[in-house]
Amino acid sequence: MKYSYFLFLLFFSIHSQAFVTLGTDPGCDYSPAQFQTAVNNHSEVRVTREQTLSPFQVIDKSVVIYGGYENCNDAEVDAQRFFETEVNGGNSETVVILETTAGNGHAQQIITLDGLHITEGSTSVGYLAGGVNITGNVSVSIIDSLINYNSADTHGGGIYIFGGFGASLLLDSTSIQDNSSVVGGGIAASQGAMITMDRGDVRFNNASGNGGGVSLSSQSRLVVIDALIGSNDSSLYGGGIYCSNSFLQMDITSRLNNNQSQSGGGLFATSNCDVLIESGTTSIRPNNGIGIKANYADFAGGGMYIENSKVVLRGTPDNFVNVYGNWTDENNINAHGGAIYARGETTIVNIINASLTGNDSKFGSAIASTAGAKVKVGRTTGNCFADEECSLIFDNQSVSGTLFTDDCGTIDVFQTTIRENISTLASVAEFGGDNANLCINNMEGNIIFNNTDEFDESDSLFILDNQSTLDFAFNTVTDNLTLSLFFLRNSNSTSQTLRVNSSILWNSPSSLFLEISNTNNYSGNCFIVHDNQNLPAGFGGLTPLTNPGFINAANNDYLIDFDSAAIDMCDTDVYQPKHHDIMSVPRGYQFTIPQLGYYDMGAYEYDDGFHLNDVIFYDRFD
Repeated sequence: MKYSYFLFLLFFSIHSQAFVTLGTDPGCDYSPAQFQTAVNNHSEVRVTREQTLSPFQVIDKSVVIYGGYENCNDAEVDAQRFFETEVNGGNSETVVILETTAGNGHAQQIITLDGLHITEGSTSVGYLAGGVNITGNVSVSIIDSLINYNSADTHGGGIYIFGGFGASLLLDSTSIQDNSSVVGGGIAASQGAMITMDRGDVRFNNASGNGGGVSLSSQSRLVVIDALIGSNDSSLYGGGIYCSNSFLQMDITSRLNNNQSQSGGGLFATSNCDVLIESGTTSIRPNNGIGIKANYADFAGGGMYIENSKVVLRGTPDNFVNVYGNWTDENNINAHGGAIYARGETTIVNIINASLTGNDSKFGSAIASTAGAKVKVGRTTGNCFADEECSLIFDNQSVSGTLFTDDCGTIDVFQTTIRENISTLASVAEFGGDNANLCINNMEGNIIFNNTDEFDESDSLFILDNQSTLDFAFNTVTDNLTLSLFFLRNSNSTSQTLRVNSSILWNSPSSLFLEISNTNNYSGNCFIVHDNQNLPAGFGGLTPLTNPGFINAANNDYLIDFDSAAIDMCDTDVYQPKHHDIMSVPRGYQFTIPQLGYYDMGAYEYDDGFHLNDVIFYDRFD
């Protein structure tokens, strides 16, 4: 009778306390062999690291599992933990299964795994993941844990999460490393799954298909905060991240580094993937890896491959968004888009306050846009920490085109400094159309200088082909080492259109134009030139041959002086400016009567040294 009473007290004490402990020492409530029983019967289980645990499941219940305690005494008092408790699948089954079932009506459950090492799992019958399989209406947090050396037959080597019933996942200070699968070597998310990654990393994972680090599909969502997705690889698309019909957001301190694939080394976004990336610093060569850095693709999009999707890369007034040191295979004659490759008629890419620096590809070392894609590059209005370099395209290297378009892809670049890019053919841009449609590229309010070939003069700054159109206005072009500024290819089967307005073309001794012919179309007005002897018919009369009056060209300061001939020379009859000047000074109606127009030539409206100009009523109303 006394023995029965003792068992009753033991049972009551275990089931009435807020938590139970599990380990090998005598003070533990459960032994390692009873791990699944403890999880089934209690809402909090504290586990020592004295032993390796077998795979477990949490089905239709809420539970918190804390690992890493040195012993059960430490677990009782919740002592500080320095290591994880290993849970091992023996390379024969999924290590952790977290789910709700239809029989329970998929009532929401809340599950926390803290301080676990989940390893050596492989796909089980009825489940996909090797490491952690999440399905149903579960809110899962995995904290201070390591998930590595797991493999899956198809999806989710480290983690697979199915969001069809409301599953969500928080990864907090957790590492997903050295896992493999066909899709989503580190993580695979589908059917509206929601993932937040706060600190931690996804590294050294591999996919034989898509998404070496992460695969997102079917309206899933990943938000990355101060975390790294790096050194992952895939055999096909998206070495770091593959995103299809989903949403991806990366904050200012996140990193997408050293990933590689066939296309989209860092990111492959397709089929209505929406992307917002703000990652960056004030450095144009970040040594801390912040940004989209050093990703590689065999064919296209070393940093990013964007297809029929919408992407925003956005810096702030205090820092760039960094796209640095990405590249494609230099031995691949068709390699395009060292940093960014955009493709498809529904593709829209907006790049705001960015540094596109040190990228490399055969064509389009910074950006390649094709098949109707639309790319915009520029700065925000208002103050910015880097003044005229808040939007910067610098030190990229290609065979032709730091910027490259074909098949009616287009690029619109405004309020940007484009300098020290290297190319054999077109050191700044090669614009190609599709021989049928009006494919318009725009460049407005840019400073373009010190672009060249690696050892000699490049053929040109700009090459136009295949019925492409370039609107070129309010730009300052000087001190580039090129044979010509504009090279319009001459062919009976194609014609190009060049419209030059309100610009400073002071780039002696380069020829202004090559391949002048009746197959090409020229128009424009109001630009200073270093040589006006060979202007083709069609340009207006305001093309003075006079020094533009730069403040200090020897030190690359191309602000215009107060008595420059470029001031108040251009009206709006031919081209109406769409943006402020490169310092975000408004262009507009002058207080004094204009000499010949309302606007100054080139990238700057006149600046008196305080980032102000002579504009008073720039909207033409008082």
